[in-house]
Amino acid sequence: MRPFRSTLSLLLICALAGCGSSSAPPEPTTPPPAPEEPTGMAIIGLTDAPGDFLSYQVDVTGLRFERANGAIFDVLPETTTLDFATYVEVTELVTIATLPSGVYNAVTLTLDYSNANIVVEDLTGVAAAATIVDDNGQPLTRAELSVSFPDSDRFVIAPGVPSHVTLDFDLEASHKVELQGTPTATLDSVLLADTLLDFPKPRRARGLLLDVDAPNSSVQLQVRPFFHPRGNFGEVSLITDSATEYEIDQMPYVGEQGLVALDALPEGSALVVTAQYDKTANQLVAERILAGTSVPWADADIASGSVAARNGDVLTLRGATYVRKDMSVTYNQNIEVVLDAQTRIRQIGGDLQPLTAADISVGQRLTVLGDHNQDGSLNATDGLVRIDYATVSGEVAAVSPLRLELSRYNGRRPEIFDFLGTGADVATDADPSNYEVDTGSIDLASLNIGDPVRIRGHVTPFGSAPQDFVARTIASVTEVAGRIRIRWQAPGVADAVLAADGQSLIIDLQSDALTPIHYLTQSGVRRDLLDLGSTVSLAATQSGAGVYALRIDSQMTMYFDFASFSAALTEALDGSRGLVALRGDVIPDSADAYVTRRLTAVVLSTT
Repeated sequence: MRPFRSTLSLLLICALAGCGSSSAPPEPTTPPPAPEEPTGMAIIGLTDAPGDFLSYQVDVTGLRFERANGAIFDVLPETTTLDFATYVEVTELVTIATLPSGVYNAVTLTLDYSNANIVVEDLTGVAAAATIVDDNGQPLTRAELSVSFPDSDRFVIAPGVPSHVTLDFDLEASHKVELQGTPTATLDSVLLADTLLDFPKPRRARGLLLDVDAPNSSVQLQVRPFFHPRGNFGEVSLITDSATEYEIDQMPYVGEQGLVALDALPEGSALVVTAQYDKTANQLVAERILAGTSVPWADADIASGSVAARNGDVLTLRGATYVRKDMSVTYNQNIEVVLDAQTRIRQIGGDLQPLTAADISVGQRLTVLGDHNQDGSLNATDGLVRIDYATVSGEVAAVSPLRLELSRYNGRRPEIFDFLGTGADVATDADPSNYEVDTGSIDLASLNIGDPVRIRGHVTPFGSAPQDFVARTIASVTEVAGRIRIRWQAPGVADAVLAADGQSLIIDLQSDALTPIHYLTQSGVRRDLLDLGSTVSLAATQSGAGVYALRIDSQMTMYFDFASFSAALTEALDGSRGLVALRGDVIPDSADAYVTRRLTAVVLSTT
């Protein structure tokens, strides 16, 4: 058995017997560990990969860990409703579980679709409700997703060494979406989940303040995920530093002053913390802490979303999450927000000086604290608006000055945004096909026309374009992870792999069995792989480590290094089977060569 690793690599497999079943999940077969039994901590989070789901709201009814001796422990104290589509850019801490020390070989996540709210984006960017169905086209009521560990790499819980586990419910890879007629999303029999922490997202923890240890710059939080009003989801400690930003009772602070103000709050105050995981130190380091009346479920109605249009002092937020004072939560709403000169406005990542309503423009991501109106709008005339970072992506149309042909704006198609009024006149309004970016001192030497890029920053004030956007960071073609998807007609192609060794695979795209699914998606830009070459080369990372899964018929096997995966794939393609589908996360190395960065899945079918 390998030594304990704080990084856990998992594969979620949708148990066919569970999909569509309406029976209740089994109860734990073993009581909690006796007090004298050694225990360890598992910090469990949920996330999602980018996709076209605007909302994926479903009830999580169980999260069970199975020990190698057969003992089962349910670590989710309450059924909770969550929206997986909101976790594309963040990992939400679900629970901090205390488990008996030992070897574990499975985790099961149970989803209840009885009251699910699934919304997809059609080809024009319009939101449409979808029905989740199984392989037979029947509506799903329940799905049980099991995580299995091979004997050589099973999960170990050990005293004094917290293990961070992130379950990645990859919605795009896990569903086949049909937009013709009434939209449906078919849940595939295999769900891929990546919990590799080499490229961690920011982690978000919601809950109640337990303690501030000022001398050690740490904060202890009782976790209450997904606006959950009750239940003991465990406790977690986070480290703060001089760069940690705070907003406490709607007042901004940075560094030590913020920690002092946080320490003055009473125990049990509401908190939302965004943190980065320091893998070397095995610690969560807080980037931003919201507390008191700055937090949902305090004393304000709070909406978070993207500004799709502005008409005077009325904003239209698209795809907003709306948390009411009564703890009700709705997702993917369109909400009108009313401002005036008294509205307080601040910008995340800026200085502490307040801004004005003129600084709010189309495309900005906002969190608005105000009061709910009877007509459904949010009155922020005496409230607070928090401007967060926005993200734009697309192809480079010109390098200097930088201009983009946008493909995505905060994850949505640019067609849903009305840029009227963003410029000094109609002629200078922002144009998504020629979007102008102020890059400041950022080095653009590596950019070329046609490159896909992803840019994080802030929209320029309303009525001031051009420039349209001020960049803080730019991820170029060699830094932007892509998603490859290739599918062949059943029963597959036996000789699709032209070459395989411990370092790379070369996949042949020249086959009559190739379906229309053969593309690379980067920053929302989809490219036909056949336009880039007749083959695709997939190479290992420098270390060779990763999460690789090989499915032969209904049997799934996991590999954690590329060499083992490559050898198993070569052996499986012995002429009696064919390659049916390949999908994974990659980094381009050249026009037709890629490095597998996080997750590769291959599905084989018997001929």
